[in-house]
Amino acid sequence: MAHPTLLTACSNPSWAQNFWSRDMQKSAASRDVDTQDDQWRADAEYAPDKESMWDYPKEKDRWALVNNAIRGEVSALKDALTKLVEHGNFQTWEVDSFCVAWSEHLTHMHAHHSSQESVMYPFLATRIRVPERLRSCRDELRRQLNRIAGLVSVLSAGLDEHPRRSGYVRSILDAMHEYEQTILPHLSEEELGPLPLMRAYFKPDEVAPIVQNIVGVGPSCQMGSFIHFAGDEGFFAFMKQEGMPGYAWYLDLRGKRDHFRRHFVQNLEAVTGGTPPRTLSFLSGWCWQAQVKTDEITVPVSQGMLDKQA
Repeated sequence: MAHPTLLTACSNPSWAQNFWSRDMQKSAASRDVDTQDDQWRADAEYAPDKESMWDYPKEKDRWALVNNAIRGEVSALKDALTKLVEHGNFQTWEVDSFCVAWSEHLTHMHAHHSSQESVMYPFLATRIRVPERLRSCRDELRRQLNRIAGLVSVLSAGLDEHPRRSGYVRSILDAMHEYEQTILPHLSEEELGPLPLMRAYFKPDEVAPIVQNIVGVGPSCQMGSFIHFAGDEGFFAFMKQEGMPGYAWYLDLRGKRDHFRRHFVQNLEAVTGGTPPRTLSFLSGWCWQAQVKTDEITVPVSQGMLDKQA
């Protein structure tokens, strides 16, 4: 049976849920932290006695769904890079398409780390002692992201010599493997530690405003990725779960999903499928998606400019 594409995968919610939750299932097979252990307690006034107030499992929490979206992006980027290496004599449009998708991921991850450090973890720290190693891991992830970004930037600058371009793609793939080996355990550790601790120390209605604050800000790719990898039906269930108004889908959220599919999903599907994308996508980082029939890579535009045009 043919492997479903990134786009069709999330048109089939059950397939998407099974595929993108594989690492989450591995996490579930491991043991959560003991939320009753006083080593996690930051304030004696607050006891870890609120888990029973949550009427949905942790696998449906925003945190878990966000992490699954990140897993999906990393897997798709690695698959596309593998195809480029296999192609060998790849064309410029393939490089351009990958650059577009990579820039969406980089923008997403910067926003993700920012919201964790400025909103979520300070909130948790009012009652929970969050392991310091999680912050250290985020620093390491930034280092790896910057390394890949540097390699992609050189690649997107328009190297004409095929051996040099192939060498950079292989280097990016190697760096992506290292990045994957760091980020996947990090995401699993979040789901085994801070996530169950949050549900033990905070009531759902205490966390909801924080979730809505995070959902309401950030670049289009961040929420668009969340929606895409959850699948439409899964995201509608999330909206109901979090008390989000239905009109938000039509006014804002559907457009963010479509943005992510145009810029990330369709470009990577073009690379893995070996067919140029039918519609041109614009890069939110280094390079502008060139016309399919030209070998030129043009000057970048910023995410801010694109958001103003949206």
